[in-house]
Amino acid sequence: MNVIKKSVNIWDELAQLKVQNAERYATLFARIVHDAKLFRYGLHEEMKAYDDHFIVCERNRAGSSFIHLVPKEALPLFRKMQINYPNEFLGFSVLCGRRNNQDLRVSCFGVPCDMLGKAMIDFQKALTGQK
Repeated sequence: MNVIKKSVNIWDELAQLKVQNAERYATLFARIVHDAKLFRYGLHEEMKAYDDHFIVCERNRAGSSFIHLVPKEALPLFRKMQINYPNEFLGFSVLCGRRNNQDLRVSCFGVPCDMLGKAMIDFQKALTGQK
């Protein structure tokens, strides 16, 4: 009997990815967005490793510069998508202004966009003292 293995689309693989501590990454994402908008967060050349995540900067993806927050568990899929889709956005991103005649965007790979949106709203409320 022949067994046909269905190949998983890389975008489906991203949709199925369940990142642990996603709320923590969403909060960190909101802080990076805030800092990038205020020119407090600069682009760097190398991938920066932290205990549980990476910050990856790209100077030219789809005509924009990107700061990607990538949980360590999501890095293999992120790298695969970087290679296979060099000129596309790799998911939800926020436009934070322009740097060096390019849009600057921040993304958080593998965290659902509704969670990222809520974190940005909560962060803004905390800054302004709203409840």
